[in-house]
Amino acid sequence: MLTAKSDLTIHCKSKDDDLGEHVLPYQQSFAWNFRPNFWQTTLFFCSFAWQGSGDSHSFDIYVQRRDQSRCVDCRWAITENGPCLYKWRSSDYDVCYPFKN
Repeated sequence: MLTAKSDLTIHCKSKDDDLGEHVLPYQQSFAWNFRPNFWQTTLFFCSFAWQGSGDSHSFDIYVQRRDQSRCVDCRWAITENGPCLYKWRSSDYDVCYPFKN
């Protein structure tokens, strides 16, 4: 889900899989499925750019050692300050991180 009222260009990939670039209209989502590996090294990273802003940000959206125990269906809201993870217990996006850049 987007919290800024403009389209968001998102490009996610791992070492092995490039999920392509997608333009998400306001309040739309992008999803994919994968299986974490045995060695606990699965990593997906994404870049985010709001159209018209000229800014681009990145974030490691799935880090297996960080995320495997806390979410099976990981849902993120991308805000201007960084991504926020949805917590099923609180029913809110209340675990927020800054962008890497």
